[in-house]
Amino acid sequence: MRPEPSPMEIDASDKVPEAGDYVVETKGWGLHIRSVALVDGDKVLAQVARQQGGAWRLKLAARPAGPIRLRLVANGQGWYDGRGTIELRKE
Repeated sequence: MRPEPSPMEIDASDKVPEAGDYVVETKGWGLHIRSVALVDGDKVLAQVARQQGGAWRLKLAARPAGPIRLRLVANGQGWYDGRGTIELRKE
């Protein structure tokens, strides 16, 4: 990833079955994550720009019928690979 803010999206439909509170944790990495969001196409359903206790906490008010994606906006280091895991779970 480039050292400027870049979005990446991951299909999260099966991890977000209903409205509620969700937690996103990242482990490993070579990235500086700037924001985390749940999106439906171009519509932002829930977004947070700051970690709380080492995790990103999102409140999804309503679950649309279609697919949901997890969007991370992050800066890479520019020279090195970023590796790690992303865990999304209902709290």
